[in-house]
Amino acid sequence: MNGEKILVVGATGQVALPLAKSLAKENEVWAVARFSDPAARASFEAGGVQCEGVDLVAPTGSEAVRPWRDDGQRFASYAEAMAALAPPRVLQNRTCYRLLEATA
Repeated sequence: MNGEKILVVGATGQVALPLAKSLAKENEVWAVARFSDPAARASFEAGGVQCEGVDLVAPTGSEAVRPWRDDGQRFASYAEAMAALAPPRVLQNRTCYRLLEATA
């Protein structure tokens, strides 16, 4: 992939960090997670990944799960924001996306 906008949700998992940093070399990558460990956030940012601290399980207010739209307004809900994303090309659309292919 090249020149795409990619959202990684639950980014502090074991697979997400190297994947996000690799994708960030040629794409705009955003990572969403609690980022309770400042070192984890710093590692993503050092790799060119934009980070947004959000706790999707226990948000602190309605703004916590309402990402920004391209027009500068907030989505009505996190679910609306996810529905607005372009369908993944490399990942299979299921309850949880599964990586089908990757190139080095």
